[in-house]
Amino acid sequence: MADMPAAAHRLPQAVSAFTAELRWLTALLHPGEGWYGVFVGNDPAGMRECLEGREIPPWDVVASLIQDLVGRHGQEAGARAGERLRERYADSVAAYDDLVGGEPVLRDRLDAVRRERDEAARRVRDLVALDGGSGTDLAWARDHHARASARCTELTARLAASRTRAAGVGVHGNGAQAVPAGGQDPRHERSSGEGAGHEHGHGDGYEHGDGSGAGA
Repeated sequence: MADMPAAAHRLPQAVSAFTAELRWLTALLHPGEGWYGVFVGNDPAGMRECLEGREIPPWDVVASLIQDLVGRHGQEAGARAGERLRERYADSVAAYDDLVGGEPVLRDRLDAVRRERDEAARRVRDLVALDGGSGTDLAWARDHHARASARCTELTARLAASRTRAAGVGVHGNGAQAVPAGGQDPRHERSSGEGAGHEHGHGDGYEHGDGSGAGA
């Protein structure tokens, strides 16, 4: 997470509005199931920061939580939640990015996620060569690569928007990128001998501290 300025004892209104919607969404989910369970299992502290408004999650994380909502409460509920969250996301990331340092912080995050994307691509190539293009590990590696690629696109847009705001043009950054279409959900690629906890052991999805966590 980027360091919050000491003076920022109150969150910007746009961040508070998005965070309230995110808390509403996760209150309807089970922290031990679905993508929410994966994200909480991989990084409970990072997810807690998002729910407290101290961090903004990447849009791919938000979209996966909406998928969980669809699974539990149906397409209509997911569509309504997605519309509300997307409406608030662009303003929240713009306010957050300005609060924590703008362009320098975004450049650092983008560099970190590019490295993660490239490492994930190498991992996919290695697993394809080893397994012939199938298996649970490969499915998770592809998910990791897809998310890192989406975050590169998102951060590039946020960086451009930050530069525009710094130049005095009144626009907001749009980070609400859709989850890229990829292979099958890796949570469904488990073999019959793998337990439910297997999905939490991978460095895919939500992680905090390596550039791939919320907002990076």
